[in-house]
Amino acid sequence: MAFAFRHLGSVLPQALQLSSRSEIPRSDALAEVAKSVHYYGGWAIAFLVALHVGAALQHGFIKRDGVLERMLPGRGSGR
Repeated sequence: MAFAFRHLGSVLPQALQLSSRSEIPRSDALAEVAKSVHYYGGWAIAFLVALHVGAALQHGFIKRDGVLERMLPGRGSGR
């Protein structure tokens, strides 16, 4: 098994290397699109997390329907 790890450790990095940096053309337009997608995607994820936390708190403190308790570890119905 140690042989397999030593062998894969030296072969995989070479196999996964697509090409050197100098062979890939630079695209400023693509870089701007990637920056925008990254920026707005990050805000979208933050918004969805906040929305999820808000909904969980609404179930726990406003509706008091037991949904929040079932989500917490060690509590709830045990299903």
